[in-house]
Amino acid sequence: MRSLVLRPPPPVHRRRLLSMSGRQPMPAIHEEELVPGLVVQLDTSRLRQLGNSRTNAEKTRSEDRAVIGPHSFVVVATNPEDRSAILCPVFSQWAPGSLKLQEAKKSGFLNNWASVELHFSKWQHWEIPYDDIIACSDIENTQHGARRHYAAENAETLNSILRRMSRSPWIFVTAVPV
Repeated sequence: MRSLVLRPPPPVHRRRLLSMSGRQPMPAIHEEELVPGLVVQLDTSRLRQLGNSRTNAEKTRSEDRAVIGPHSFVVVATNPEDRSAILCPVFSQWAPGSLKLQEAKKSGFLNNWASVELHFSKWQHWEIPYDDIIACSDIENTQHGARRHYAAENAETLNSILRRMSRSPWIFVTAVPV
């Protein structure tokens, strides 16, 4: 397994504003923010189109259990050498194999985050290149400097999520057939 590095959260900066030229908004997440504990909203449909991400979510001939569409993820670990991160999707409903996020370990922009029961699944982790996280994070609804975090000051909690990772094989996530 590759070595993964836990880094402290970045200092507070201002969020980049929308481009004045009328082009697409700039990505919401910046590379220096990609630290263990960051919670980020990603467009998984775009991640699938890019085709560079891998998951250990179960995939059969008839079913792909990897999340689809806009979804929140917790960055569990980062690998600066490979410029990739391991992320775990967060779910609002409990399912077999999921564990509840601890309320006391949530921080940052707390709207739709604090006092909301959320879970992570040991059956689904994603390995995503930094550039793809940045490109697919333009749906993130928090400001730079006020991001949501989970256990950002507690490496052991994030390591326990990583240790619970399913032993299913890693596969590339590709576009869903229509």
